[in-house]
Amino acid sequence: MASCNKKNILDAQAIAEKDPFSTRNNIRVTAAYADGSGEGELTITPECLNPRGAVHGGCLATLANAVSGWVAGAVQHCNSATASYTLNFLRPAMGTSRKIRCRAAPVKLGRTLCVYHVVLLDAADTVVASGDFTYFMSVL
Repeated sequence: MASCNKKNILDAQAIAEKDPFSTRNNIRVTAAYADGSGEGELTITPECLNPRGAVHGGCLATLANAVSGWVAGAVQHCNSATASYTLNFLRPAMGTSRKIRCRAAPVKLGRTLCVYHVVLLDAADTVVASGDFTYFMSVL
């Protein structure tokens, strides 16, 4: 298998724009850095909320997966496919916030596997979830 080209850092936003699922679900990348870290956000709509008025856990997991996966693929100039993840929901992300932000930082940037740590924050900068995502990397 050919290794991924680490010298060609792609624009994570350009990758995200090719993802109609995330676009449809109001998720976007807001920053991607050369060190492999990045940020993104979920704009909360009524469809994101569970019956108790908190952002659905599936929306939070999708935000974390999308942002860290886009950034992993961009910095490694590869396709990234989720191999596994663990996300800890620490407190409710209430629908009174307009956005939930995701910060993704690389733990390991490898040739075939990349591991990212993510932190999700509400409008008050309160951590609502955190976890780790592992991606299988393949040549574009």
